[in-house]
Amino acid sequence: MKGLLLVLLIIFTVNIINVTSRENYVKVHFICHSHIDAGWLQTFEGYYESKVKYIVSSVVDHLEKNKERKFIWSEIGYLERWWRVISQDYRDRFTNLLKTGQIEIANGGWVMNDEACPTLDATIRHFTDGHRFIVEHFGKEYLPTTGWQIDPFGHSAVMPYIQAQMGYKHLILNRIHWNYHDAFKRDKNLQFIWRGSPDTLGPKSDIFTHVLDDFYVSPQPLNFEDQYKRSQGTDRLVQNLIQLGTERGKYYESPHVLITLGGDFNYANAEYYFDTIDPMLAEINRKFERGETNIKATYSTMTQFFNETIQWHIDNKVAFNYFDKDFFPYAERHYSWWTGYFTSRPLLKGQSRSVTSKIRSAEIFSALQNQDFFPLIQDASRNCSILQHHDAITGTARADVVDDYARRLNYAENQLNQVLTGSMSNIAVDIAQKALALTPIKDYPDIEYLTLEDKDKGLKPIVIANSLNWPRQDIYSVKLSTSDTSASKCPYFVTLGSDEFQGVPSDCALVSEKRNDLNGKPTVYYYKIDFFVDIPAFGVKTYYLHKSSSQHETVNFVKVSTDIPSKISNEQMAFEISSDNGLVKTVIDLVSTERVSVNQKLMDYADQGGAYIMLAHADAFEPSRSKKVQYYDGQLTKEYHVYYSESNGIESVVKFRIYQTPSIELNKKFHYEFNLQGKQGHTTVNRFATSLKSKYVYSDNGVELHKRDISTDLNQPQNFYYPSISIGMIKDEENEHTLTCIGDRSRGVASMRSGEFEFAIHRKLERDDQKGLDIPPMDGAWISVKTSCYFGPFYSVLKTVRHESLRIEHPLRSYYINSTSPNNAIEFSGINHRLPDNIHILSMEKSLTEDNTYLMRVMNIREEGPPTSFEIDNLLSLNSGTTSLIKQEYTLAHIIPYNSNDISYMINTNISVVDHQQREKINYPPRFTPLQSKSTVSLFPLEIKSFSVAIRKYN
Repeated sequence: MKGLLLVLLIIFTVNIINVTSRENYVKVHFICHSHIDAGWLQTFEGYYESKVKYIVSSVVDHLEKNKERKFIWSEIGYLERWWRVISQDYRDRFTNLLKTGQIEIANGGWVMNDEACPTLDATIRHFTDGHRFIVEHFGKEYLPTTGWQIDPFGHSAVMPYIQAQMGYKHLILNRIHWNYHDAFKRDKNLQFIWRGSPDTLGPKSDIFTHVLDDFYVSPQPLNFEDQYKRSQGTDRLVQNLIQLGTERGKYYESPHVLITLGGDFNYANAEYYFDTIDPMLAEINRKFERGETNIKATYSTMTQFFNETIQWHIDNKVAFNYFDKDFFPYAERHYSWWTGYFTSRPLLKGQSRSVTSKIRSAEIFSALQNQDFFPLIQDASRNCSILQHHDAITGTARADVVDDYARRLNYAENQLNQVLTGSMSNIAVDIAQKALALTPIKDYPDIEYLTLEDKDKGLKPIVIANSLNWPRQDIYSVKLSTSDTSASKCPYFVTLGSDEFQGVPSDCALVSEKRNDLNGKPTVYYYKIDFFVDIPAFGVKTYYLHKSSSQHETVNFVKVSTDIPSKISNEQMAFEISSDNGLVKTVIDLVSTERVSVNQKLMDYADQGGAYIMLAHADAFEPSRSKKVQYYDGQLTKEYHVYYSESNGIESVVKFRIYQTPSIELNKKFHYEFNLQGKQGHTTVNRFATSLKSKYVYSDNGVELHKRDISTDLNQPQNFYYPSISIGMIKDEENEHTLTCIGDRSRGVASMRSGEFEFAIHRKLERDDQKGLDIPPMDGAWISVKTSCYFGPFYSVLKTVRHESLRIEHPLRSYYINSTSPNNAIEFSGINHRLPDNIHILSMEKSLTEDNTYLMRVMNIREEGPPTSFEIDNLLSLNSGTTSLIKQEYTLAHIIPYNSNDISYMINTNISVVDHQQREKINYPPRFTPLQSKSTVSLFPLEIKSFSVAIRKYN
């Protein structure tokens, strides 16, 4: 009897253990993936030929051998490259695996973009390029709902907004500051609702976010690229998995644990992975069913993982907490702050910014005429999208790869020039029956010196184009080469029409300039002609450049002075110049009489970092330099050049410029151009030490400004550098007066002390920072970096700063007409009625699927205030006798109809994952605000809407 009772007790105990094991289970979701860099140690094409083509084909081959196997793919640029050349059989098999759920697309952009350097337009564009490929070849139902940003070096608050407005519900992150990462793991806060814009966009910028508890590569015991790990035997692997599942299960509220199996360019031999994983899964699940472990495991996808995780939280009424900042700067440990790449390879950053802007211009002007340029635009866009990769625009690839990126951009720019010149010529035919042969005038990074030759008959028509949807007033400069080194008058003048009696007031100076960026560093002589232009919105205007034997009455010949001026001024502003370093010392508002000390300096950090990290152990210093100056005191332009030379032969030039024009706002700005070369072992910065009483520094993410801490340790400046897409600013906390500077490319910005503001310009490092590049980034490129600055009250700056940054991001571009006919003038605007100053047409293109239909993205660029409305009917100058109506509202990729993308079922709190304090969560504007009218668009501050506009003839 006692024996029977003992047996029954044992059986009962075993059953209890089995039930307990199953109730307190941990389910491991294996996410099989291969992280594919779009260039890094090899070029994009080099990686494709040596690795990627084998990876995709091998994954297809070995997924088919077991229907339980699953795999996620991210980079569509590489998928398109494989698709382009692979057999139809492989295409069909890949498609079938996608349909059966064995392959799932995550992220789905052309690349896995960096988040600190690309513009808003470039980020949206690369996702759009990827989504279009997915829809074209597989269908809308295979568009991703999960972002997969596992390798960018810090994470921007722009990403939740963009991806939420593209239909994404979830986002995977990896590289966040180690203090955050450790705390999130300890507090089971690796999963949370991320609100990217808590003060302005609110719920529109919400996305459910999961931070990987470890790096994105396979855990060492399960790294099946390693033959030794594969040969350990199933029992040993199961024990390793039980240990992993038990440990990682401690970091989450739910029993669902994500473990990535893969790494950089893994799965070229996919059978190694799958043939090892299959028996391991079978054995651990047998053990689970027998009650021998509480760990079970499965091949999974992001959709499966998130569905099961979120459902557990709903069923168990466990809420997710809240995060409302960004993840910059990223640091993996002490003395490893990834803030150098904000500035690395500035030449490439500038070139990428320029070509991205030209893609937008090409789309807009091609949409205003009838020729189909889409193949050229698409090809250029895809090449430019490769540059948004997190080892491309960041400047963290090897030198030969950087050269390949530059070649891609040059190729794209040539295509876009064909589109722009062809489109403008076609528009001229449409509106004035004039067929024009246009040649683009080079602007960046090359400088073109024009000539008036005998064939020009002393006349060269210049077409100036404005791609913004506001009329644009500015000073335009043209440079004409000359061999005359001592002229006392100007042989050129500008007219609005071909008649010389329609002269435009202009400054003309004979400039001698040493071109350090050219072989042999020659001194070139050229006439620089500055004149005021007023270019219509989405439009062009023609000016004529004339050559004359005598100086025209509208020309002011500006002689050069080699003395440092004590003050440079126009009617609104005055700038006192330091006799010590030749830079600006004090700024005076002549209207209000307010004086602000700025004490500008061009400085260096001794930087022991590499391409990724900045590592300086002391404050920046101003090196000893000799200097020469040139000052051109014109009527329209006051331009001042400081030429520096150091004892080691390092040279640099700082050009300072202000204007005197009919535009008061233009006159208040002061403009810089920094011409310099990377200086070995240093990061070069421009610093203003102002009299403003500031406590923070502001930088922008391409959508809005973020308030950042100023330095608390001058011996660790890298800890307080932040990414700036365009804008940097400090604010006096007492009178709210600001200094704002807007750059022509992304860069790092910082404030080391109250009142100081600095931005990095160039880096040339002599050490590798042990992040995988293995070669010091010896970037000795000569660069020309442009920045515009101004002072103003904070409330006013918030209204105008994005408008000003767009003027720099999308500069006026010019073309000369290859004809001297006086009847070649062209002027037009693509806009019929003026839009509000805070409404920006982010993009406009023809629909690929519907005739007489246009796709538009429109943004309210103001950060605060009420919604702004405008009329869409008759907005575009396309054809007379037509009306335009909104046909369909889309998500940001222009592909699927706009929907609520509701995530409110994911129960959440307003408790911060950072400090566990309650945050004020303002649930306004609502997440879903569809357009209510076919003719009127209303936008909340910072909101972007995407929609199609149908053009119809009046009945």
